Amino acid sequence: MRNGRGTGARVLCGLLGAALLTFGIIGLAQIGLSGFAPVPEGTADRTDVSFGGSTLLSVIHLIMGALALFAALRNGARMAGLFGMIAFAGLLAYDIVALIADDPDDPLGARWPVLVLHALGLLACVLMVALANRATHDFEGEQH
Repeated sequence: MRNGRGTGARVLCGLLGAALLTFGIIGLAQIGLSGFAPVPEGTADRTDVSFGGSTLLSVIHLIMGALALFAALRNGARMAGLFGMIAFAGLLAYDIVALIADDPDDPLGARWPVLVLHALGLLACVLMVALANRATHDFEGEQH
């Protein structure tokens, strides 16, 4: 990375990756590795302030967090932001539909706190792409 170009996007990518890893670990600690099923009956309801969701969602958060950290280290914040926007938009849409349907067999265990996490992740990815694009534009402008 030359002259600090794209540092803001890389930092945001790293922070998002660390947050996702943290929520994935917390989710696995709360739910365990008991299988890829929704939260067991009686442990928590959908309004509980918990980011657990399900084991599957925790694993998804862990994978996304590890990829975001790798991208931040390899100067791939723009690409991570683009893929993150798609992933978080899909997870957010899923959360909205699952919360409206209120299906007890929801494989991701959608909850309001998880919906907020995915909305913030989408916003962070949009900002990450904007910062990376601005840094590239500023760098190209200096060459002329």
